Amino acid sequence: MNFRKNKIFVLLVAVALLLLFVGAVSASDNTNYDTKKVIKEKQLTKPIPCKVKVKSRTAYEGQDKKIVAYIRDNKNRLLKNVDIHVTEVHNGYISHYSSNTDNKGRYIDSTTSFKLGKTKVRISSADNRYTFSRSFYVNIKPIIKTVILKCPRDIYYTKKGISAYYTLGGQDNPGVYATVEGRSSVDGYIHKKILVAAFYFKHNKNGKFIVRAAKGHTNRYVSNAYYHLIKGYTPFYAKVWYTQI
Repeated sequence: MNFRKNKIFVLLVAVALLLLFVGAVSASDNTNYDTKKVIKEKQLTKPIPCKVKVKSRTAYEGQDKKIVAYIRDNKNRLLKNVDIHVTEVHNGYISHYSSNTDNKGRYIDSTTSFKLGKTKVRISSADNRYTFSRSFYVNIKPIIKTVILKCPRDIYYTKKGISAYYTLGGQDNPGVYATVEGRSSVDGYIHKKILVAAFYFKHNKNGKFIVRAAKGHTNRYVSNAYYHLIKGYTPFYAKVWYTQI
């Protein structure tokens, strides 16, 4: 009788262990299935690497040249109406703004929106579905202009925002000057840069002219060119080559 009870007890234990084993295997299968599903979902949401085709641009101030960037996915399809980040670096100053591609998959800008000098531009994805980044340069060259100025003594003669005068001494060293000063502008900074000035001196007796050239020197507040006085001659007028800043 005891033998029969022991047999039944052993059988019950075996069944219980079997059920535990089956449950563990089932749980293991569910865990593996969920992990695979998560991995698959992550793979589906991984950003698509894209290529950007764009060229650097050089233009003169005021010249309208189009800047066009083409952005394509890994199947060579253009990305239409996709948000992008734009970063510009000009003379050490950094600016950020948002833009987007048009319905043809192009990012378009114009050289008229850039300042004089070289600007580094970087466009990158602002859409989680895609990843791309590309840098290029926009170089805006100044247009060289000229102005002819009289050179009176100790009095500014001003034309197109540039002045000329000569002095025998006093506040300034003796000489003839062509100058642009920030005090004549709204923000206190100069908006024109003198490149070269040609000073015409007239002989005091025979009236003949000689010409002397002087290179311009510029900082944020003043741009000027200077030449010393010549014995027997009087500064008569100046021709100045300049650019906008």
